[in-house]
Amino acid sequence: MIIQLKLGTANNDYGEGLMMVQVSLTNLQKGERGKVSAIDAGKHATKRLYEIGFNTSAHVTVIKNDAGPVVVSINGNKVALGRGLAHKVMLAKE
Repeated sequence: MIIQLKLGTANNDYGEGLMMVQVSLTNLQKGERGKVSAIDAGKHATKRLYEIGFNTSAHVTVIKNDAGPVVVSINGNKVALGRGLAHKVMLAKE
């Protein structure tokens, strides 16, 4: 499990620093949501992920995450990602 803590990088409505926890897309279970915070992949994989909607701040809902590809809903579309590529998508859990 990959967990990265970034302290003081996000602000709430009151201007106070918040702790943002990043998790890999493969760590979310069915029904969980997150916001894309980073993509830890090579140039071509990152470009492809951006093209299919995995832009920073995009909201993602996990539809299926058991054996095989991870299926998510992003921008109203269902997208299936192989587990290796899904592991490179970092999310801030909602």
